Amino acid sequence: MGSLSRLQLYPSKLGLMKPPEFSKQSAVWTVWPTNEGTFPAEIIDRVKEVFVTLIGTVRSSEAVNVIVSGHEALADAERRIGENYGTKGVSFHRMPVTDVWIRDYGPTFLVGRNTLAGVKWVFNAWGGKYKDLERDDAIGFRVLESSTALGFFANVVLEGGMVEVGERGEALITKQAALDKRRNPGYSRARIESVLRNYLGVRKVIWLERGVQGD
Repeated sequence: MGSLSRLQLYPSKLGLMKPPEFSKQSAVWTVWPTNEGTFPAEIIDRVKEVFVTLIGTVRSSEAVNVIVSGHEALADAERRIGENYGTKGVSFHRMPVTDVWIRDYGPTFLVGRNTLAGVKWVFNAWGGKYKDLERDDAIGFRVLESSTALGFFANVVLEGGMVEVGERGEALITKQAALDKRRNPGYSRARIESVLRNYLGVRKVIWLERGVQGD
């Protein structure tokens, strides 16, 4: 079981940092789609087919952790994945999840010498845009508790998909998201940069004005 630290002990002080996404990894977390608010009934079966292909492909080279919202979702996922690829290398975790966007509400994993850790951010559904999805904030804690990762809690609103890092400790982030008054009112660029250095081991922050249109 992972442990969660609420002490003011920053991951960077332990030599931990967020690796680039192209780094070698041993496992991935995903969520089985069930929310028809995101995927209407007429397309959700096609969405599930895509997830089956994704999970089946990834499991050939690394472990896959699939979060399911309940018994029906578990049975559905096991059947579909099993019939197409088998479930070897796939672990299922029952958690009260609403939607699939775990890249944003899940923990940001960190690595160090012989250490796996994760940062749990505050998730408020992209600045309060989707009130019904704010409940997924708790999933980050549950993922850390279900893993062997050392956990850190950062009382800052930040989505995992908001930050990209390179191999030399540089981070790419947008003012549009990080300085959004609906996420972190009153935060300055300097304060966000301090958060990224302390929690992700970032050395340099590159600021863009905006992200992808509509994202």
